[in-house]
Amino acid sequence: MASAAAKNPTPHCKGPPKVSRATEGVRFFLACQVVFNHVGLQAPGSGSSMEISEESWGAFGQARFMCIHVPAFFALAGFSLASSMGPSPRSKLGFIAARLLPMYPLYLFSLLLLLVNTVVMCNPAVFDDTFHWLAQWDDANRGDFCEPAPLLSGYWGSLFATIIIYALGLQAWPVVLCGWFLSYYTWFSSVYYGMLFSYPCLYSLMISVRGRAGPIWAITGVLVALNCCVVAGWVLGWLYQGSYDVDELGARDRTADSLSGQWALLYYLFPPFWWPTFALGVCAAFLFDMTRPYEKHSAWVWGVVTDLGSLLLVVVGYVVYPLTASCLQKEGLLCPSVEPDPTHARVDNVGIEHAVGVGETDAYGTRLLAGISSRLVTPLVVLWLFGLAVGRGATAWLFARPIFTELLAPISYSIYLFHQWVGTMYYLATRYEWWSFWRFRKGFYWFSPLPVPVAWWEYFLVLMLTVLFSRLMSRLDPFLIAWADAARAGLRRRLWGGGGDRSVSTLELVLNEVEQLTGAPVEPDWTIAECGLASVAAPVVISRLQAAVPGVTISLADLIACDTVSGLAELLDVRKQEMHATGVSTSGNGATQRRDLLPAIQRLPGSQTHRVCGTSLLPSPTTCPSFLPTRTRHKGEAPVCESASTDPLEPDLDRMSCQPYAAGYDAPRTTGQRMRHPSICSTSI
Repeated sequence: MASAAAKNPTPHCKGPPKVSRATEGVRFFLACQVVFNHVGLQAPGSGSSMEISEESWGAFGQARFMCIHVPAFFALAGFSLASSMGPSPRSKLGFIAARLLPMYPLYLFSLLLLLVNTVVMCNPAVFDDTFHWLAQWDDANRGDFCEPAPLLSGYWGSLFATIIIYALGLQAWPVVLCGWFLSYYTWFSSVYYGMLFSYPCLYSLMISVRGRAGPIWAITGVLVALNCCVVAGWVLGWLYQGSYDVDELGARDRTADSLSGQWALLYYLFPPFWWPTFALGVCAAFLFDMTRPYEKHSAWVWGVVTDLGSLLLVVVGYVVYPLTASCLQKEGLLCPSVEPDPTHARVDNVGIEHAVGVGETDAYGTRLLAGISSRLVTPLVVLWLFGLAVGRGATAWLFARPIFTELLAPISYSIYLFHQWVGTMYYLATRYEWWSFWRFRKGFYWFSPLPVPVAWWEYFLVLMLTVLFSRLMSRLDPFLIAWADAARAGLRRRLWGGGGDRSVSTLELVLNEVEQLTGAPVEPDWTIAECGLASVAAPVVISRLQAAVPGVTISLADLIACDTVSGLAELLDVRKQEMHATGVSTSGNGATQRRDLLPAIQRLPGSQTHRVCGTSLLPSPTTCPSFLPTRTRHKGEAPVCESASTDPLEPDLDRMSCQPYAAGYDAPRTTGQRMRHPSICSTSI
């Protein structure tokens, strides 16, 4: 029995699976696709001019309507949340708050920038109290102007309703008709917030069946069926709705046309209709944890599958689809210039009953087709992300490069948030006019105007400017998060009083803070990954720990160096001793800090150190610091720290080898790199 248990450890003793960092790097490429969709002329030219622009994306712009990045982001969000395989959240609201806090301050800051722009371009002096569902012929020639929200009639009511809707993240819900479209593309954030509220219940269900193939596959099948139901709704709407069939300019605001646009908009944005995509990502994480394909000799197969999927996506999305687009509808780079019919150029009268190839530029029918295709391929997108997580093949190798994982992927969220503002300011600086929703609105009612009307090659300039601005925002983000967390803590003390019981031990304080961050109970010997802290922003963790133990200071390097919760508590105790002895609490990184840390740990009351590598290390006999590799002597025994360096406290990273230990579970040996999250399963779990 014991031998069988050793060969087949319980799922919880396995620790989280090893996910390739390619799933991080791919975020930047998806963010670039988001910017591509929203920057650059789409033929025919925008505004009142009916001339075809030689600088438009032309037929290549058809790649915008693939919309693969949307389900990819949702599925990746679910996969990333679940892959930590932490315990089921005990406090659902605490879990949700912990996930919202790292992203909400920067989101609010982006809203502030866009609100300033909106108030400048839309003020009472240029306000027109007549609302139109569809674009008007003279929009581009009217200068700065704006109209009320669809369900309101006044300027101030529309403005305040817009602020409230976006501040609460409700812009993907039907209430959006009570306000303006302020941050055009953050409907994704609104949907994601809704998914976060459902995630604790979904995760509690999935963690209860962890490692059990039957229930996991059954839940996956139900989710695929639900996604098919959403697609069926799109198709039924496509078949039911009539074409625009506009006979004259004055008929464009007919009730039937406006209702068609509202239905398409609300169906596309409605958060529950995106939930199957997100949940499939969660299921993919549990299937990945159950199978752990990266450990098998057949892991290379996943590299082939991923590379073929990438090739198919590039060829179909960026070559075949644009080339087969109708040259009567898509003018520019890949098609000969044809003088368009002015009626067709600005009014969407092709309708959704026509074939895919003749959909009018940005037409209602094309949007319906984009909504259908993006959801229809969701299972394939999830399969592709699963392959990326395995880490085999050329695609995974490319996305796992440090330039993406370390430099560009961390700012993908900022690129998504700020590309609208950067595009607006770029257009203002180069064209001396605002790129506003009303001046460049589509021929049907939608959440965004036409893409920023600049030349196709200027997309690369806007993208580079957005990347630079996002890098700047990444410096500001930790301060915004820390400020928001401090404000939250202060408000909580004012409402409920008390500053915490300072008589409890540091370990108890850390356990309490970690539980509040993750919303789940934790044990002292759990790793950071097993607690779920890997998915919480580091500034939040640092801020909460420093607030829990006043007077101490820790750095990001300190946090990374501590593998377990008890390690965090020991580090804070060291900092407290330093503060009491010198009056200053230091923090830093590198071997010098680690060398100074060890004697302090040995002086901790009740510390029982042991000798490894010729020096005293952390008191835990079953774990090693993350800056030293480990060697498993025999199955069932604790790991031993080893180093190829002559100085045991300054190991040669290029010669390291590390094999993490979990009871009865052998992980593949890794040479030449440190394990990011060693999985050590204690017998107390």
